[in-house]
Amino acid sequence: MIHGVDLTRWILPAAFVAAGLALGILWEALFLRGLRKRARQSRWRWDDVVLDSVGGVGLVWLTVAGLYAALAVVPLSPEVKTVVRKILMAAVLLSFTLVAARAASRGVEVWARHARGGMPSTSLLQNLARILVLAFGLFLILQNLGVQVTAIVTGLGIGGLAVALALQDTLSNLFSGFQILLAGQVQSGDFVQLDSGEEGYISDIQWRNTTMRSRIDDHIIIVPNSKLANTIVTNYARPVHDFWVKVDVGVAYDSDLEEVEEVTLGVAREVLDEAGVAAGTDPVLRYNAFGDSSIDFTVRMRIEDWGRQFEIRHAFIKRLHARYGEVGIQIPFPIRTVYAPDGVSIRRGDRAEEEGPAGR
Repeated sequence: MIHGVDLTRWILPAAFVAAGLALGILWEALFLRGLRKRARQSRWRWDDVVLDSVGGVGLVWLTVAGLYAALAVVPLSPEVKTVVRKILMAAVLLSFTLVAARAASRGVEVWARHARGGMPSTSLLQNLARILVLAFGLFLILQNLGVQVTAIVTGLGIGGLAVALALQDTLSNLFSGFQILLAGQVQSGDFVQLDSGEEGYISDIQWRNTTMRSRIDDHIIIVPNSKLANTIVTNYARPVHDFWVKVDVGVAYDSDLEEVEEVTLGVAREVLDEAGVAAGTDPVLRYNAFGDSSIDFTVRMRIEDWGRQFEIRHAFIKRLHARYGEVGIQIPFPIRTVYAPDGVSIRRGDRAEEEGPAGR
């Protein structure tokens, strides 16, 4: 006994608490770690969701269990025990809420990844699921502590009007984000171009803005959701990822057009085969104009990835120029024929000569 306190009466409660703490540490360090290793080896992803969600809370639950057991034998007044039990119950509810919030967030990610129709996995959906679970858990905790939840809900409803007026831009971006997700026309990973000129791959759709990764320098482009929802967007990934690469070419008027078509399409096939991006459609060549100095045509090559169009166009132009040189097909320079009336002086270098009819 120390200062009138009988320590022997506290040994058993302390042993309960220590036992719960020790079991919690063993659960986290040994049992749960082994389950996670086995779960990562399986193809089923929902076991990873469950095990990642309960990480860390096993220690809390077993420690709280030890505290409950200690509370039954600890020498405290009934009023104090009642307060402690409410606090412990609130801790358990909070831990369950955190587990459910983690599971909801990870579950949305896994479900979106495997859902038909390509439902996007974005921060907006994951955060929404997490917030809804946390709000429900908070109400349960408040009810357990004896707080009047009805009065809080009424107050939130009245105050929500003032908040909505103060956060008009934020709410506009939030609902625009939901509109983008529900429409399904723009999703993570798509390559898009805005009518204002910005272009890039959609990285994430968040509660306030959408982030795009620039194709050229990997910089991040941040676009407010309200602007993205109200602008003209060209999505090069939908409804299909295939894309036509177009190259304009001109050959001399004395060229054999059948030979030109055969050689050009052969080069296009070689480039696509070597790059491994052919979308299963043969290249197409169409003559389209009698130019000032050439017969003009367009070559179209269908590829699977929009982002590789510049690489394909670069390789095709180099290969085509070399092949034309080998077979003698001429790509002419711009030519202008000038007619001058009799007696007009035409300067050639440093000389000025009188040109007659024969010199025109």
